[in-house]
Amino acid sequence: MRDESTPKHTSNLNRRHAVVVGAGIGGLLAGRVLAGHFGRVTILERDAFPHDAAGRKGVPQGRHLHSLVTRGGEILERYFPGLDAELAAAGCPALDQAWDARTDTPAGRLPRFRSGIAMRAVSRSLLEERLRDRLEEEPNIRFREGHEVVGLVTGTGGSAVVGVRRRRRGPTEAERLSLPTSWWMRVGRVRAPRWLGELGYDAPEEEVVDARLGYATRWFKVPEDFSGEWKGWPYCRAGWKTPGAARSAGSRATCGRPA
Repeated sequence: MRDESTPKHTSNLNRRHAVVVGAGIGGLLAGRVLAGHFGRVTILERDAFPHDAAGRKGVPQGRHLHSLVTRGGEILERYFPGLDAELAAAGCPALDQAWDARTDTPAGRLPRFRSGIAMRAVSRSLLEERLRDRLEEEPNIRFREGHEVVGLVTGTGGSAVVGVRRRRRGPTEAERLSLPTSWWMRVGRVRAPRWLGELGYDAPEEEVVDARLGYATRWFKVPEDFSGEWKGWPYCRAGWKTPGAARSAGSRATCGRPA
């Protein structure tokens, strides 16, 4: 499963074990890439994986409407060949946003035209499930669901991280997962600053860019007499005032099952 882009010199390095913290989309992609560079990859996830394409606690936004944008689909297809056809077979429709969607704005309805740029409408839970299934087939990738990382472990002198502290979800004692001298770890941005602070390092500066957007999702049953003339209906409403900020709102409907 080594990438064609892998530098030749990497095969000579002592890269035995990599740890990925979190089995979301970013963690799954990181695990896929690292599997071509390391002898063993461990992906730790604090949630228990659902047995079907259902949501999980750590991804509350997964219940909302999702679409896989064109470039994202191309990247996933590169690392998981045949994925797009697999999603199509699962009932996830391809959408040309400029043609298949009827977009209304306060200024009127946008003109429709065939752009030739398609994206796949797929739920977050189904996409995660299919990516996990692919990675579970790889002999050097292991998942540890229900394992929460609670901190980093440093070596003598504290100059290098040599492992992570993890625990099973629940009232259990934390245990240490050691790593060799040459290793790689991917962690989420939320907890990493706190872990670095616990080791005596300054947390990196954060810059927050608030798009001032909010959205909600509701599933509707498609009427039997629906013409099928459009597959999506983005409705961009005028913004309204909230304390201290203005927010814009929009609604979007997409025909099809919540796959």
